[in-house]
Amino acid sequence: MRQYLARALDLRSPSAAGSRSRQRAGGQAAVLAAVLTFGAAAGVALAAAGGGSGTVWPYAVQGPVAAVAFGVPAVLVVRRETRSVIGWLLALVALLLVTAQLATDWAWLTLVGKPGSLPGGPAALWVAS
Repeated sequence: MRQYLARALDLRSPSAAGSRSRQRAGGQAAVLAAVLTFGAAAGVALAAAGGGSGTVWPYAVQGPVAAVAFGVPAVLVVRRETRSVIGWLLALVALLLVTAQLATDWAWLTLVGKPGSLPGGPAALWVAS
């Protein structure tokens, strides 16, 4: 069982070891991980800045958790198999979740939490919807 798990988690692909596209995919996966981390942290910070009331706070954490749940497998799949459509679809879902959550938190803070504190509240609400 241990050898199957080790083989599944091995990030080196025998068919593409050392290739240029593999290095590029590793860089893209690192950028994806950084964007997800920044987006999740920014969304939680925006929700906390708005007061973090009991009704808003669980929803502010729900989006980043879901984005990480999609983002981690996306990074693992993309690093192992660059041409895997599933990996890129997981990455797209994670980025859309982070974008929607960040826009929702931005709109809530701008329009409800502290009106006028940030620019672009209606535009953020449109993106969130």
